[in-house]
Amino acid sequence: MTSFSGSTDWRARTLAFAVGMILVLLLADRAQAQASAACETSELTTIALKTARSGDEKARIAAARAFFENWRANLPGLMKELDLLSEQGKISSWSASDLQYATFLTDVVKTILSVNDQAIPLFRACDNERIIRLLVWASRGEDRSLRLNSANILANVVDNTTLCFVLHHLRDPSININGRANLLGVAVAVGSYAYKENVDAITTTLSKVKETIASSDDVAQTQKLIVELASRAQRSSNGSVPLPSDLAQYCKSYDYEKPLQ
Repeated sequence: MTSFSGSTDWRARTLAFAVGMILVLLLADRAQAQASAACETSELTTIALKTARSGDEKARIAAARAFFENWRANLPGLMKELDLLSEQGKISSWSASDLQYATFLTDVVKTILSVNDQAIPLFRACDNERIIRLLVWASRGEDRSLRLNSANILANVVDNTTLCFVLHHLRDPSININGRANLLGVAVAVGSYAYKENVDAITTTLSKVKETIASSDDVAQTQKLIVELASRAQRSSNGSVPLPSDLAQYCKSYDYEKPLQ
């Protein structure tokens, strides 16, 4: 008598596999939806931001306190405001009120990142190249408060996905000494786990930085940062590993010859 148990087992395994794949896809869609929802600006955040922008110092302090108390719900909205500011053109052309507002926003974001470990992955999940580019420009800008706030944020959130934006600016011979030191410090934070493309870019960048500062006398701090970054990149745990596809959006084939944006 012919047995069909093998055929039955095959059908059961096929059905189980199909059900498993459906569950995987559903969970992936749910995770994507949850990530998208986590990056939305809440209505309460919008109201508080309007108050902070149009109010006086007391209003800003009150708004900042509210942002700190519920940072998880508010951080995406704060980032969205930075994104909107990035559309105002170069920082040097901003109005005094835009500059003051940006300083307020970066101060709040800086504080949130410094006191909440889970704020860093949330920032990375919700960021985009416009926000990072804005913060890089601000980190090398003329306004000291905005410069320090922005560099502090970048030192916490820049990783292999966005390091190329920082390295591109470091290759600019016109960058001022404060901006260069800030961005070298940001790069140092990533150097020890940079992937191959970024390690190669670090090496080339440092060669260009050394050429730029060769004729300058006031570079002691810069030299220390160069040595530290070179050492970390050389010993990087990922130095021989190409950028994984999920980290390669910006830096895999980054064009360092294009004009800075």
